[in-house]
Amino acid sequence: DPVAAGLAIGACSHAVGTAKALELGETEHQIALRKQAEFRALQSQINPHFLYNTLNTLKWMAMMEGSRRIADCLADLGGLLAPLIRAKNPLCPLSEEIELSRRYLKLMNTRYMTEMPMEVELPEELMDAAVPRLCLQPLIENAILHGFAPEKRWGTILVRGGTGEGDRFWLEVADDGADMPEEKIEELNRRLDAGERCERIGVVNTGMRVRLHFGADCGARVSANPGGGVRVRLELRRMAI
Repeated sequence: DPVAAGLAIGACSHAVGTAKALELGETEHQIALRKQAEFRALQSQINPHFLYNTLNTLKWMAMMEGSRRIADCLADLGGLLAPLIRAKNPLCPLSEEIELSRRYLKLMNTRYMTEMPMEVELPEELMDAAVPRLCLQPLIENAILHGFAPEKRWGTILVRGGTGEGDRFWLEVADDGADMPEEKIEELNRRLDAGERCERIGVVNTGMRVRLHFGADCGARVSANPGGGVRVRLELRRMAI
C-alpha cells in the first residue's frame, strides 16, 4: 500500500523531532496528536502512486494528440501531487509551498475559466522557512469558493508575510472578494483559539496543524480585509526541516 508505506517513512523521519519535542516539554499525547494530524492531512490530500503515474500518461497522450491545454492541466495536477506522494516530512520550505499554491491556482483558473492572479509579497529571507505542507492551499481555496465563486466576481489573492520578534514570522492570505459576516469570523476565531480539529473546514484544520507544530502561541486568525474580502493570518516560528 503506497499510502501506508509513505506514512511509515514519515513516522521514521519524525524520530529526532520527537526527542526534541520532549526536551521542549511537549507531552507524548501532544506528539501523538501532531503526528496523527499530519498523517491524516497527507492521507486526505494524496492518492496512490498509480494516480500520479496515470496522470503522467494522460499528459503525454494529450500532447501527442495536440491537446496542449489538457496536457498543461495534467502537468499542474501531477506537479501538485508529486511532492505529496513522495513527502517524508510534513514540513516543507515556504518556497515549495508557494509553488504548490501557484499550481493549485492555475488549476482553479482553468476550472472557472478565468485568470485570478496571485500576488506574492514575501521577503527572500523567509523563502527557506519551514511551514506545514499545504498550509496555504486551503486558505486560497476558501478565498475562491467563498469570496469569488458565488458571485462569479473574480479578484486577486494576495500572499504576504514578514518577520516578528525573535524567531517568529507570519504569513497572510487575503482576497478582495465577498465579505464574511462578522458572526462567522467570530465563530471561526473561537474554534481556532480552542484548537479544535475540523477536517471539513480548511482554515480550522490549518490552524490546528500550525499549533501542533509550532506551539499553542502560534496558529491562525481570521479578519475582515480593509479593502473588502477576508484575510487569514498564520503565526509561526522558525524551525528546522
